[in-house]
Amino acid sequence: MEADTDILIVGGGMVGTPLALLLAQQGWKVTLLDAVTDADTGNSAAQTHPLEQRCTAISAGSVGLLDSVGLWDAVKADACPMTKVHVSQQGFFGTVRMQASDHNLDALGYVVNNNHYLTALRSRLSDSDVQHIIGARAVSYRADATSAAVAYKIDLDEGSDEKTISAQLVIAVDGIASTMRDAVGIGIRHHNYEQCAVLGCVELDQPHDNVAYERFAAGGPLAMLPRTGNIASFVYCIDAKDQNRVAVMEADEFLAMIQLEFGHRLGVFKQVGKRTIFPLTRIEAQVQQRDRLLLLGNAMRLLHPVAGQGYNLAIRDVAGLLSTLGLTPDVDPGDASVLASFVSLRESDQNRIVKLTDALARGFRGYSKLPGHIRGAGLLTMAAVPQLSQLITKQGLGYVKSAPAVR
Repeated sequence: MEADTDILIVGGGMVGTPLALLLAQQGWKVTLLDAVTDADTGNSAAQTHPLEQRCTAISAGSVGLLDSVGLWDAVKADACPMTKVHVSQQGFFGTVRMQASDHNLDALGYVVNNNHYLTALRSRLSDSDVQHIIGARAVSYRADATSAAVAYKIDLDEGSDEKTISAQLVIAVDGIASTMRDAVGIGIRHHNYEQCAVLGCVELDQPHDNVAYERFAAGGPLAMLPRTGNIASFVYCIDAKDQNRVAVMEADEFLAMIQLEFGHRLGVFKQVGKRTIFPLTRIEAQVQQRDRLLLLGNAMRLLHPVAGQGYNLAIRDVAGLLSTLGLTPDVDPGDASVLASFVSLRESDQNRIVKLTDALARGFRGYSKLPGHIRGAGLLTMAAVPQLSQLITKQGLGYVKSAPAVR
């Protein structure tokens, strides 16, 4: 029986939405099941205060992919460039500085407001060939030799009956608690870092000059990323035992604490917005594909936020899938051999990033002096050896091969 669509994407977030647009550009018939409504996204974007935005750092490589297919124009107006990166360790010598001009780039990456970014991309869906089904919650999955079927409900309609849509390939980007992953029995590997991340934004008393900072403190890394205006978005990693204490801090007390941890390279922190705290774990699916289902984004893996690699790795996976499908025209996109080719293509990069973020999360943490001096020596070595610093910078830039524009 002929499938209703070539490719069905379950999850319309920051990975699923550009993925749907890019696959449609290649000529695939694409359907996007999106749990979020247009009203939800539009309202949240319009009402986001500068100090209450959630942000993501997008590497130069990811920007290159989006730009090559015309999607970066939709989001660049709100994006804040990172022209320099400054890496240091609290209480020890050793600093690494990277700048875009050393790589003939305008920026090493950009920091975007998640709501604005997603709203801008979603605005392109109405002008594309993507069938966009909003307010849709996937509830079950089944597959046979030629197609897969996903049952879903429209949560906007009270008492609505289940509907079913079939596809040659189903791509799950439905988050860390993926319904699709569970439906085919793919297990996960889980590591608890015994840390929590505090996310938020602070107002600065001076310009940030488009510098991004990664500060390794005793409790874990503290990133300060530039946003439009005198605003910095922060990711502050703390010991899990301190979660409750930090959660109930008044704004002034929290500002004093984070100022002490970070120092005064950005001047004085004047105000802090709403803070979000969540535990830090690494979650990885045991396999990436099974029974015409492919996992991407957080449905496949959730990484520690150090060095901001998670989203950019997912975008490189998107580019790899586009290249794989573009190189195999007029074939079944859900065929096991096609998906195995994609998995093989991406395996090395995925493993490298998992090991890198895990090593940084574990290694740059703790109060002992000797390990601190060893880490400081490592930073000094990076600063003194340009080739090593360039290698690390190249990894952070996250370049991807351009995917075919059409099938």
